[in-house]
Amino acid sequence: MNSLAGGSTPAQVLRFLAVGGTNTLVTGAVFLALSAVVAPAVAYTVAFAIGVAFAVLVTPRLVFSDSAPHHRRALYAAWYLLVYVVGLGVVYVVHDILGMDRWVIVAVTVPTTAILGFLGARRLFAVSSRTA
Repeated sequence: MNSLAGGSTPAQVLRFLAVGGTNTLVTGAVFLALSAVVAPAVAYTVAFAIGVAFAVLVTPRLVFSDSAPHHRRALYAAWYLLVYVVGLGVVYVVHDILGMDRWVIVAVTVPTTAILGFLGARRLFAVSSRTA
């Protein structure tokens, strides 16, 4: 696996945890704060949009050492839209069906979408060394 762009999988995971963790903490805080004043789905949408912009700009270079052409960044943004839909489904289930507190909503939604975000990023940005 060391032949993948940006080094080994453990190194990529550590860098993703640093970059993605920062993104997750900031957007999670935005999600939590906004969910106190607007519907959880709206809070999730605003926080997620902030997170996508950050991820598309920063993740390829810092996590995978990939210059990532625009088309691959666009695919990453599209992947994040799918992750958004999954996260919105989680919000719906945890809030609307299970009636859980906003802290639980955030605690379930954030890790779910973070894992999916890493998997999509790794698939897209670790590709360049395979095609080089």
